[in-house]
Amino acid sequence: MHLYVFFTASQQGIGELSLFAQEVVESNLPGREVLSDARPGTWDTPERLLSASIDDDSPTVVVFDEFPYLVADDPTIEATFQKQRDRLLSKKPVLLIMVGADVAMMEALNIHGRAFFQRGTEMVVSPLSPAETAGIVGSENAADAFDANLITGGLPLICDEWSKAATMWEYLAETLCNPTSAPCPERTRRPRSSSCRELE
Repeated sequence: MHLYVFFTASQQGIGELSLFAQEVVESNLPGREVLSDARPGTWDTPERLLSASIDDDSPTVVVFDEFPYLVADDPTIEATFQKQRDRLLSKKPVLLIMVGADVAMMEALNIHGRAFFQRGTEMVVSPLSPAETAGIVGSENAADAFDANLITGGLPLICDEWSKAATMWEYLAETLCNPTSAPCPERTRRPRSSSCRELE
């Protein structure tokens, strides 16, 4: 069994602490109960309890998605993570992964003078290829696969919304008229228009 915790930050400020603790409680870590009654005021507490919840012998993966949000909310979080990693997590078979779309900010985490300097390995995750996109959306030929890849940008979140075997036009008609769909960020959302009806 794979042991892991996947936490996605959502710009909740101090509320992120409780949300992370809840994710650990709902995970499959063997000692997750230690966070069940936690009411953390800083990241020091959940990180320390996270270490206590991780088994000494079983490999564990801990993912912090949208990590730049956490850094923006709490500039001390890097030093806190570094301290707990060096003191506790480094003694455990744990892989700590921090994910963020802000490339400049993520690269800056590993520069001289920052808490994670020479403690992490940078990895750029590229978008899906046309072939990988086709496998998710169900494209029947190369032309459809390239169309789907261009429309989705090869982003898994958008590909997942593509109904299996739907044509390009069927997908566009469905998703562009849905203000909550992944390709429609808040800044571009607007009421249904004649262009939506024409697609339908």
